[in-house]
Amino acid sequence: SMAWWGQRFLTLTRWLVNRLGLPPSAPLEFVLKTVRKIVAAFASIHSFQRYSLAFLWSLGLWVTIFIRFYAFLQGIGLETRLLNTIVGSTFAVLSKSIPFLTFGGIGTHEAGWTVGFMLVGFDKTTAISSGFAVNMLTLLTTIVLGTCSWLILRFTSASASDAIRLEINQEISRVQQGQAVVRVQEQESVNKI
Repeated sequence: SMAWWGQRFLTLTRWLVNRLGLPPSAPLEFVLKTVRKIVAAFASIHSFQRYSLAFLWSLGLWVTIFIRFYAFLQGIGLETRLLNTIVGSTFAVLSKSIPFLTFGGIGTHEAGWTVGFMLVGFDKTTAISSGFAVNMLTLLTTIVLGTCSWLILRFTSASASDAIRLEINQEISRVQQGQAVVRVQEQESVNKI
């Protein structure tokens, strides 16, 4: 499970830090603290079905993101293969995960995009300009769809949000009941020993 792998990563990182004799540092402690939180979050999910569902939704999301990038490139007149788009734009996506705060990822997106698309054969000028164009199209799309969604949520009836809230609370209750049953079963197993 993800929690197990995360715990192994933490153990390996601590061993490596000790082995190399690295002094404690704020960035290292921040990374370790963040990984601990992630491990704890994964440890709280005990259902293979939930992992699978999250994986499938994530996979679907990434497929649509790469198809959107491909469509944007086609829209600005750059013919390329979908596979080239996936490889090239992966660098842009990864560069946005660097904790360097800019409005709309401007700068970091283009840097990653340029590296990725130069690797698949674009010239530097085309890679930079297409990265900027795709980022602006992404921001514009986000603003338009976000505004439409906000307006829909703002003007829908309260009963719809109440129904969603009730459904969420029922799901939370089912999960808590399931956790309680597991704890009772674990206690009964311990008592048998």
